[in-house]
Amino acid sequence: MNYLVISDNFKKKFKKFRKNEQERINKSLCLLKTDHFNPLLDNHHLKGFMKGYRSVDAGGDLLIIYRETEDNVFLVSDLGTHHQLYGK
Repeated sequence: MNYLVISDNFKKKFKKFRKNEQERINKSLCLLKTDHFNPLLDNHHLKGFMKGYRSVDAGGDLLIIYRETEDNVFLVSDLGTHHQLYGK
């Protein structure tokens, strides 16, 4: 099992989402904690200015950004749509 450290930035953005979106995000966080390579998450590494981070799906166009800080400890740092996070 993995340990998640949730950043203040993530918490702030999380509060802005609707209840149904928050539920989807929470389900993805639970999967990230128990099985971070579950196919439902579409876990993949990022390139460019986000090198060292990974992205997982949170349903729809929502993505969760995190990085592994040590064995089985994930810093969950950002949340948003593809456009909000990458500007594309």
